[in-house]
Amino acid sequence: MSDMAAGTIEERINKVIDRLIALYKINPDRWKAIGSWKKVESVNERLIHYEFFKLLFEAFTSDEIKEHFKWEYRVGPPRPQEQKRPRPSELDIVITVDSERFVAIEIENVKSKSTLQDTLKERIETLRDSHECRKYMLKGYVIPFIESGQAVSKRSLDKLREEEIKNHPIEIIDGGLRLS
Repeated sequence: MSDMAAGTIEERINKVIDRLIALYKINPDRWKAIGSWKKVESVNERLIHYEFFKLLFEAFTSDEIKEHFKWEYRVGPPRPQEQKRPRPSELDIVITVDSERFVAIEIENVKSKSTLQDTLKERIETLRDSHECRKYMLKGYVIPFIESGQAVSKRSLDKLREEEIKNHPIEIIDGGLRLS
């Protein structure tokens, strides 16, 4: 366990997020993989999740991880707009603080800035509107990455924060985006 392990849960999570973004800035292609069925190189979001999980060991003990971290944590029924492949609303990673309360992490990789706004809005809606999150979530983090490296308007992110997040305990971490 490194010296990163000291601090509150939120401080420790922020350090892990900062490390993930720093790794991305060093090599934005680090999570690219060739999909077997499409023979195209693209970023695999699951690899970002695995990298985040590995970084957790720098901030938390293995017992803390075993006891408090959950993958694909179900927070509600399928969303009505998911007609093709309805699946339950889930959060990528959840850190339980006690028997009921948790901190949520949503890591999103999008192909281009044209899909970023809709993807972020969906994730914010899940964190803001699902029963489990409204009742038990202490804080929610949304960490977006754009595969193409295109610049994103800071104004549009600020507008999304203002209109969608308002006073909810949700934070968009934009360190992995190139802002204009």
